[in-house]
Amino acid sequence: MKNKKILPSLALLLGLLTLCAAGCKKTEFKVEGTVTGAPDKELTIERSDYSGRWQRIGETKTNGSGRFSVSMAAPGAPEVYRLCLDNSFIYFPVEGTETLTIDADAATFATGYTIKGSEQAEQMASFEKEAAALKGLSADSLAAFKRRVYETYIRPGRGSLLSYFVLTKVVDGKALYDPADAQDSKYFAAVATAFREFAPDDPRAQLLEAIAIKGMKARNWQQGRALVVEGSELQMIDVELQDENGQMRKLSDITGKGKPVVLAFTVMTLPESPEVNRRLASLRDAYGAEIYQVALDADHYAWRDAAKNLPWVTVIDSRGLQAQSVTDYNVVQLPEFFVINSEGALSARAQNFDELKKALSSVR
Repeated sequence: MKNKKILPSLALLLGLLTLCAAGCKKTEFKVEGTVTGAPDKELTIERSDYSGRWQRIGETKTNGSGRFSVSMAAPGAPEVYRLCLDNSFIYFPVEGTETLTIDADAATFATGYTIKGSEQAEQMASFEKEAAALKGLSADSLAAFKRRVYETYIRPGRGSLLSYFVLTKVVDGKALYDPADAQDSKYFAAVATAFREFAPDDPRAQLLEAIAIKGMKARNWQQGRALVVEGSELQMIDVELQDENGQMRKLSDITGKGKPVVLAFTVMTLPESPEVNRRLASLRDAYGAEIYQVALDADHYAWRDAAKNLPWVTVIDSRGLQAQSVTDYNVVQLPEFFVINSEGALSARAQNFDELKKALSSVR
């Protein structure tokens, strides 16, 4: 009889322990350390939003020995923060509930510091110190620096918060990487592609892709490389990629067969993709055209699911904006279309469906 009375109590205790384990989970990150030469000084914590604006979200104060400690609510997704002393800043990433230790000197606060607690925070500190020493570099030296930064911090990051931070860094009031620059636009395309593959739900992913595409468009206009067809025909550049069944499909296999062909560059997993495909199907039926659709998706499984029922050739290039076909055709937005006439010659670029309809009408 006694056992029967004890068991419900044990069950209740176990239930409470389970609830505590779930509900008492640590939901804060912590920043602590020492600022030498700054006793009894106010320090503030600021967080960056996706537009690059800084918002004050907390403060703390050093004690008589310069020690400080502050805990704040952990972000739902990785964020960049900065510790502020007067008008000097130490930048650091927070991914969850880590504890970061910052030891700095008040006289050289922005550069004379160390940070421990996460590998990404240590890398960000290393980059910040290198960026602070950039004054007076020649154009060639600056280009070499940016290439090395890409190899050291951006490419290994695979869509990390650090790669975004590096790419959007401002030095002496000027952006370190310019998306409209022919060389820098490649870095934006690389990071946009990495975010789409490794962090597709991060709000920065779409922002980076928009910046990359806008930069490519500006660059092409500046260099006079935008495709313009005025009476004369241009040579088609062949594309060969894998379809949803794993077979290699060439663009040239369906061109020059007596029908116009639409070469379409799209992202199949975007919300507007079904409507894009519906309108492509309508124009295909109306003008008797073939379609060769290049999907710049990172997610092969989602792309394959979206492509399997389409009645035209759909191929994938998960390199996204870094795809060779994107470079060959100077793609400057998504979706974007090219019309190849019935004889197999490239005849028009179309950046919307009205232009595509007009182009198909002229080659029918």
